[in-house]
Amino acid sequence: MIYKKMGRNFYLALVIVAIFFCSACNAKTSEQAEEQQVLATFDKFLKLGAQGDPTAWNLLTAEGQKIALEIVAQGYIEGKAEDNAKEAAKIDIDELIEKLRGEMEDPESEIARMLWEGLKEDIATLDNGKTTSTWKAKIEGDKALLTPPDDDTPMQMVKENGQWKVGLFETLHEIGML
Repeated sequence: MIYKKMGRNFYLALVIVAIFFCSACNAKTSEQAEEQQVLATFDKFLKLGAQGDPTAWNLLTAEGQKIALEIVAQGYIEGKAEDNAKEAAKIDIDELIEKLRGEMEDPESEIARMLWEGLKEDIATLDNGKTTSTWKAKIEGDKALLTPPDDDTPMQMVKENGQWKVGLFETLHEIGML
């Protein structure tokens, strides 16, 4: 009788250990899958950006898009002011930003193509010859940092609406380049 009870307890303990082990395996697998999604998004961004493809816009964070639009709008106004300060002063920056947003969301837009064509060399050098497969991802909730193999500045990533996005402009701002 005692052996039966011991056997049952042993069996129950094995089941508990197996459940714990499986849940730990699932958590590790889920973590690895999340890491792969982060790296795949960054890799896709690098490839599209290096080609000057305006669809790379959709891989930027909402905050990054906002920063980019503000920079482009401010540059436009400053350029306009060099020719005609009075005309430049009349420009409503919020309206200009919304117009630019519409242009950037249309990959066929001439403005979007020009912007990404201008950025493609910078984005191509962003990886500095390293492949994204050598980068390491550290994920904490809906934020991730991608660190290149030489431990240079990590790239910020943010999960928005279930999709990982590249925090390029946030990273540039943080390191003082914007």
